[in-house]
Amino acid sequence: MKKNILIIAVLLGALVSCTKNFERINTDPNNISRGQIQPSNVIEPVLIYGSNEMIGETWSLANEISQVTAAVSSNIREEHRYNLNNGNFAGRWNAYYEWAILADHMYNLALAQGDENYQAIGLTMKVYYMQGITDLFGGIAYKEGMKADKGIVQPVIESQHDVYEDMFADLEKANSLYNTQKPLPSKEKDAMYKGDINKWRKFTNTLYLRLLNRVSGRNDSFSPTIQERMAKIFNDPTTYPVFVSNEDNAHVHFSGATQYYSNKFRPLDYPSDSNFSGEHHICDQFLGMLILDKDTEKVDPRLRIWCKQRLGKTSGIPEYSWFGTISGCSSGYASGHRSDYLTNDAWLNYDALCRDVADNIIMDYDELLFIKAEAALKGWISGNAKDYYEQAIAANCKKWNAWGEFAKAYTIDPATRKVISQDPVNITDADIAALIADPKIAWDGTEQRLAEQKWLSLFWVAGWEMYHQMRRTGYPEIKIGKGVVEKNATGGKFCARMPYPIIAISNNNAHYLEEIKRMGGSSTDDNLMTLPVWWSGEAIAKDAGSPWPHAFRKLEYRDEN
Repeated sequence: MKKNILIIAVLLGALVSCTKNFERINTDPNNISRGQIQPSNVIEPVLIYGSNEMIGETWSLANEISQVTAAVSSNIREEHRYNLNNGNFAGRWNAYYEWAILADHMYNLALAQGDENYQAIGLTMKVYYMQGITDLFGGIAYKEGMKADKGIVQPVIESQHDVYEDMFADLEKANSLYNTQKPLPSKEKDAMYKGDINKWRKFTNTLYLRLLNRVSGRNDSFSPTIQERMAKIFNDPTTYPVFVSNEDNAHVHFSGATQYYSNKFRPLDYPSDSNFSGEHHICDQFLGMLILDKDTEKVDPRLRIWCKQRLGKTSGIPEYSWFGTISGCSSGYASGHRSDYLTNDAWLNYDALCRDVADNIIMDYDELLFIKAEAALKGWISGNAKDYYEQAIAANCKKWNAWGEFAKAYTIDPATRKVISQDPVNITDADIAALIADPKIAWDGTEQRLAEQKWLSLFWVAGWEMYHQMRRTGYPEIKIGKGVVEKNATGGKFCARMPYPIIAISNNNAHYLEEIKRMGGSSTDDNLMTLPVWWSGEAIAKDAGSPWPHAFRKLEYRDEN
């Protein structure tokens, strides 16, 4: 197989501040020869490798920081204590930039060859990955950041406002480029929509709404406002088609035929529950949002697809009960007076999530409905917020029902606490109706209820969407663990962002200093995990001279007893 020298040159030239291993891109089964590369050769790694890297981030880091899981049995994995280092920051930075650059390369190849659809797809995926960078770190070099091959090695670092305007413009352009009458060449390499341009166009505009929703707290900072832009999209479905059902969901699909065409969490690499979830125990606060009645063990039906109870060995705790761990716990928690509790902690559901052919979830119809519910609640668009909210929960349940086939959930005898059987989970319409009517879930007209249910619906969406949602809305309310104070990586505070990698600042100090000052710092020494990004609820409250009224900023630390 000949090496794909062209892609290597572009990527290495653009990532002068990063050290990456591009072997994966050069060993895919496409047999690309120098001078013969097509945009269709690029779409596979952008979707397959890129989404596998993003779901890996969800599992290993984002869930830990978002208090979904915690590596409580390990004092090496300390992400849930926010004890992160430059390796963590550089790894995230490099991963997102790698795939954004490759998506940009797809666009440029398509531009040179006059293929409008691959241009649109390239722009869309570039925005998808670049949003991941700016949301984690702050302002970035969007316009100049991928032009090292043109001699720009110290690019201007744009404010987040300007980065979002750039991304809006790219998505507007992508939407205008799609030609639904023109077949997508080599459509079999499109692991998401198999060349369905109508669905790609819907994804572009639905992603646009995700971006608008992210910065909606800064509505009046934009012209047109975020409200006006949202209304334009929702009011003109002919010009801006968006998702209309779960059939439109943006999922990367895998055949499982080879490692290349398999989900990251294939059983060959993760052969058991302990390999998959041994260091990622389910947190009690996450469980608490899904347990509707502890006494009767009535739960949200999605819980039995997402998680699995364990036998347990702790006196006083029923076997196979829903029991969670403490995020941010002290380093002595696993070896101290509650170490036996670790045997009770629920784990991720290996059978449902760890499969060769499991989809990687990029964005779903239910997220669009939650965006509509929020916009309607604010009075930005017509329609009933309650209706959109309930439709969103229903759509999410129906999506997960397809995964329930593989769940092997426990049926427990309540008297003996023994496992009667392990069965698939089938979420019926009656189950969904009961869930929506439950007092813990039923629409109450508050931003908190909406934000919390949206947060839950983002479970296992590739990347850091649950974490972004927390920082934007302040929900769900969480408490800081004693280990966060013990390690003191954030001064006992919640992790508000990822700091820029050291090498990025070293190579472009003056421009990064400008952005750090825009975020409220005074020097590059303030490039800290506690410096909030511009669109976050904390930064907005700070600019307004008001405190941000949420528990994980009031420093209400968890009790481990």
